[in-house]
Amino acid sequence: MSETLYIEIVTERIGGVVSASTCRPATPEEVDYARWQHELGRCPCTIIRDEAGWMYDYRSCAICGKGLGAI
Repeated sequence: MSETLYIEIVTERIGGVVSASTCRPATPEEVDYARWQHELGRCPCTIIRDEAGWMYDYRSCAICGKGLGAI
């Protein structure tokens, strides 16, 4: 069974920090594009995975592993 990856679509930023976004399941093409961008050295960090935490869940890029914050 493979993990379902999601794409985060940022709808609002405040001072460069994401303050609002929407998420939906990513298509295989979107995942492939993000991997290709990562290989070129410019990961878009839009394909995400969330990890359950105690008070907050943690969001990270599913391609490069960069932490994207607590949600």
